[in-house]
Amino acid sequence: MICQICDFKGEGKSFSNHLKSAHKISSKDYTKKYLRSDYKGCLKCGVETRYVAFDFKKYCKNCAGIAMSNGGKKGGKAESWNKGKTKETDFRVKGMSGESNSFWGKKHKEETKNRISMTKQLGSVEVLERIMKRSKDFEILTPINEYFSRQRQYLDY
Repeated sequence: MICQICDFKGEGKSFSNHLKSAHKISSKDYTKKYLRSDYKGCLKCGVETRYVAFDFKKYCKNCAGIAMSNGGKKGGKAESWNKGKTKETDFRVKGMSGESNSFWGKKHKEETKNRISMTKQLGSVEVLERIMKRSKDFEILTPINEYFSRQRQYLDY
């Protein structure tokens, strides 16, 4: 993002910090003045809407139902994916359970389980760093070389 006041280039928090320190303006006020000068509040009632990441929501909390309804009609976020239907009555999921499901009765092979487990494992350096940060709060009882997966085994403290 380029600052429209001084041509500073930055993103997210660094841009917000720049606005505060260099121009003494909040990112919200900057957005109102430079990015969304057309902003008039909630599209239905005019109340100021929630500010999020250099933009404003289109509707306030009280009118959010309109946004959800419009979103669903335009392919965006709708109220509920199943609209009160169940597995038995919703045609989109009917027939996906049981033997007609291509994954029915299948399980991961041991090799796959081990590969998944390795991706969930913290490195010993990371484990030691975390322990050192909190060394005054607790004492580790399990030897570090016995740690093999945060999913399957916890260390005792």
